[in-house]
Amino acid sequence: MVTKGMKNLIAALLILLFSNSVKSNDAIVGTGSYLLDHCKHYINYMNTEDKKYLTKQIYSVAYCQGYIDAARGVAAQMQMEMKSDLFKMCIPNKVRNDQLARIVTSYLKGRPDLLHWGAGTVVLMSLVEAFPCKID
Repeated sequence: MVTKGMKNLIAALLILLFSNSVKSNDAIVGTGSYLLDHCKHYINYMNTEDKKYLTKQIYSVAYCQGYIDAARGVAAQMQMEMKSDLFKMCIPNKVRNDQLARIVTSYLKGRPDLLHWGAGTVVLMSLVEAFPCKID
């Protein structure tokens, strides 16, 4: 049963996940463009042998992965608690976090028209498209 508190929590998470906020340099924090920049840094970091923890890389890994984790969490909560298939995705357990970052990055590179959209929205869209659930 979905309680009023759960609904309020989900609503608050959705507002935070899909909202745009502060302008930072060329990209607006919370947009697909800003997310793309950080996911690119994350992928570059994963591709290097030398894993020196530079502040920019740590922030980029956390920013990109944080949006992916949050989007997955919101989708799972909507499916379990609200019985909604709006953002239904079936990501295999063996898929690594860096693979998800590559999927989001590829999606955004192919959809420049969405770069001004909220980062949470484009993460959900990319993962739903990449991992549709098979219907038996």
